[in-house]
Amino acid sequence: MSMRKTGHVVFGCAVALILGGGCGSSTAGVQKDAGADTAPQLDAAQQNDAGPQTDGPACGAFKSLAGCALELKTCTAADVDNSEECGGDLDCVKTELFDQPVCLRKCGCTAECPAETFCYPAKVSDYASTTSYSQWVGKALGHCFWSFCGQAAYASSTLKNGELLGACKLGGEAFIRQGKVDTRDGTCWPIASDWPFGQCFAGGAAPRGGACTFDADTCTDPTTVTGCAPGNICVGRAGEAMGSCAKVCDPSTASFDPSAPGACAGDTNVTHDQYCQDSSTYFRLAPDADGGVGALGELTPAYAGFCTDLHGCDILAAANQCAAVVGDGGVPWNTCEPTTNVDPYGLCSPSGAVAPGGDCDGTNLCGVGYTCIYVNGATQGTCQAYCGLAANGPSDGGVGKHPCPADQFCEQIFTATDPTPETDPNDDPLSLTWGVCVPLPAQTDGGVDANP
Repeated sequence: MSMRKTGHVVFGCAVALILGGGCGSSTAGVQKDAGADTAPQLDAAQQNDAGPQTDGPACGAFKSLAGCALELKTCTAADVDNSEECGGDLDCVKTELFDQPVCLRKCGCTAECPAETFCYPAKVSDYASTTSYSQWVGKALGHCFWSFCGQAAYASSTLKNGELLGACKLGGEAFIRQGKVDTRDGTCWPIASDWPFGQCFAGGAAPRGGACTFDADTCTDPTTVTGCAPGNICVGRAGEAMGSCAKVCDPSTASFDPSAPGACAGDTNVTHDQYCQDSSTYFRLAPDADGGVGALGELTPAYAGFCTDLHGCDILAAANQCAAVVGDGGVPWNTCEPTTNVDPYGLCSPSGAVAPGGDCDGTNLCGVGYTCIYVNGATQGTCQAYCGLAANGPSDGGVGKHPCPADQFCEQIFTATDPTPETDPNDDPLSLTWGVCVPLPAQTDGGVDANP
């Protein structure tokens, strides 16, 4: 039985590389100009030219023109200059970081690029080695593209550029020679924690708790964007122009407890304690593109979070960590809802009175410890209990991890709509460490329960 959980996820940040969207000011767009553009010529003369890139006020300024909807989006006809598919002015470029090429604007310097990107130099000699730039950016030389980070502690890395959830520089990759590009301060948001590897999101000077630009896109002049100081990201609500700078936090640290302030304790900028909202994600690397739906690749988590006023919790904690939490107007927020499909961590939420097995929806809320599970897009769900998946629980069989009753089992569930149902399991948004209790299936094998 396919299930979909509607969770209490309120964060507004998504990694552009993985999801095709962005955090705050990283939404893509298309630039148009008056004349034909010239593709970078990577010939022998350029390879021998060691002169610095002209990167500053004299190189040109950012242009916001009509049709800013396709930049950094995927396209199909690779290596096409002034591609009609990309709005007639952008190039369709194979970057080596996507299965499909993407629409990119040409540039001579970073000042011409949107806030979340920088200008990759067009000269081959501006890179540390041919292998380095071809591995990371493919044919994106001379175009505005994302910046990557997270391997500062690795001596042999061609990337370096800060550590995950720390400060980084847009354009600070080690495979680009120093002084060949203007850099921008940013924060390294994880894409894959195990490698480690992340995207450097543009920052600014706004401190933790300060106002920041949330709705900027690639049509927005980056000089008008108010960014957050390194170590913070801009969070807010969809459709609102401004957000708030939130300190980043790591839910994968040893002995992490979402119900304790920890790294989110108050400081000189935010004087009250906050809690780490776990926003971890994951994706799978397919080992064989022709392997069919059974070819599941390595599971690659990205552990990340940010500090919020809402009280954190663990849905599998031995005791209810939301029991004493009270929201505005004295309303009890005494049940826990996960904010990620990677960990069982989440935020305290209001509960209702619907009993286990009862019908529920946005108005008729489940009782404490239960969640509303919708089947196949139905408008009403059923209240079911959270549980810890056996493979991720303690060796004693799940004590303290909300084991299911004897006549039920813990089922892994979808935590969002599957973008490719029944065709590609690599992007299935499944829960990893937690599920919900469902009745055991009918006995069909001579008395042995068929427990998937």
